[in-house]
Amino acid sequence: MKDYKYNLSTKQAEYLATHDEIVVVVPFKKQPPEGYQFQMTPVGYFVTFISPDRKQAWETKLPYPLNARVGLRETWAHGIHLSGVRYRYKADYHPNNQGKGVWLSSQCMPIEAIRFWATVIDVQVKQVQDLNCGYCWKYDFVGLCSLIPPDAKMECGWIKHWFNHRHPGSWERNDWCEILTLKKEK
Repeated sequence: MKDYKYNLSTKQAEYLATHDEIVVVVPFKKQPPEGYQFQMTPVGYFVTFISPDRKQAWETKLPYPLNARVGLRETWAHGIHLSGVRYRYKADYHPNNQGKGVWLSSQCMPIEAIRFWATVIDVQVKQVQDLNCGYCWKYDFVGLCSLIPPDAKMECGWIKHWFNHRHPGSWERNDWCEILTLKKEK
């Protein structure tokens, strides 16, 4: 099975440094036709959506299948070779002391610099506006969602803003998403 990659935010990397599991939300790149509803629990690599008249099905590949191994990339920098440190990670530095050097995007992190590897242990499929804070507090809203009741929908302006920043337009379209629970490898 191939290795997958996911780009963590700095807050997600900070969270993962002290926890064994993290929940992330990934919108499907190809969305089902309008009106189609999620029909089948993810099995293997595909999920199925059914038309409103229940006569047609639409299938798509999961971005991250169950049991997939995922390299969790994060904001990083080259280390100081004299000290023996090859890579530094922004999540390890206090906001007032960001360290010296230029931070590089997680998108260009080489495989050998990845320090967190995880396995997909749970996959759920929902529309983004149906997610509640029970999902979001685990991935990128650590601290923010403690102020919001766990059963509240994600109607909070901050959450909507974050989701549109990370996945432009997906909130307004109410995109279908894959909700992954990732378990960090020891």
